[in-house]
Amino acid sequence: MHSRALFLIAIAVLLISGIVFAQSSLTASATPKGFERHFARLDTDRDGAISRDEAATSKWLSRQYDKVDANADGKVTSDELYVYMRRHLPAGPMS
Repeated sequence: MHSRALFLIAIAVLLISGIVFAQSSLTASATPKGFERHFARLDTDRDGAISRDEAATSKWLSRQYDKVDANADGKVTSDELYVYMRRHLPAGPMS
């Protein structure tokens, strides 16, 4: 019985670590190059985030800005944009 409980705990730990790894793989370093180029074009001050003013150059992003800014901190990071696009868009341009 004791070894069965340890086995179940080990399986649970592996499943949880797999979920954490899958979420971390959605970071900017795992994104396609085309996405990174597009993000860099919008991030004109190169601070790693797109402000509302910077988003104004993209019709799509300016309309979706509050939805994409997942933590509502007033800036859109590449992670936020990538995750939003993966969840809500089939594939295609943002502008």
